[in-house]
Formats: sequence, structure tokens, C-alpha cells
Amino acid sequence: IHQDVRLFLGKIEPGMILKHRFNSNEKGGYCFLIQGQVEIQGKIIGEGDAVTIVSEKEFLLTAIQASFCLLIETPL
Repeated sequence: IHQDVRLFLGKIEPGMILKHRFNSNEKGGYCFLIQGQVEIQGKIIGEGDAVTIVSEKEFLLTAIQASFCLLIETPL
């Protein structure tokens, strides 16, 4: 990868709330849900869904079910 990219992969237990702040003002991200169900930016997403985050510099992710997700932080 020839980009300033950070990858985060994690298992999240039900009820767990994660807060992520992007590394700089020029970054956004993609959150891919591999397994489970979470709420992110007021949207509930399920297995196989993804959310693009471009205008927020930080966001909360709340696990509704045991979940496994991938966050890709990348320049916009």
C-alpha cells in the first residue's frame, strides 16, 4: 500500500462502546462489519455492511451483538 493508511481489526462484545479519533483532519475512514451488528453514527449495520465516515473527526461505535469489524483510516 503506497498510502498513509491505518488498519484496525477487532472483536467487540455486546454493549461495548468504542471511540475512534482520526489521525489528522485530512483523514476519514471505512468501517466494514465482518460479523455481528453495531450502531455507528446513528446507523445500525449488520454483517457484510460498511459505513463511510468523511465529515466527522471522531465517532462512536456501539456493539449490539458480538461483532468483528475492520476500520480503514485513509486520506480523503
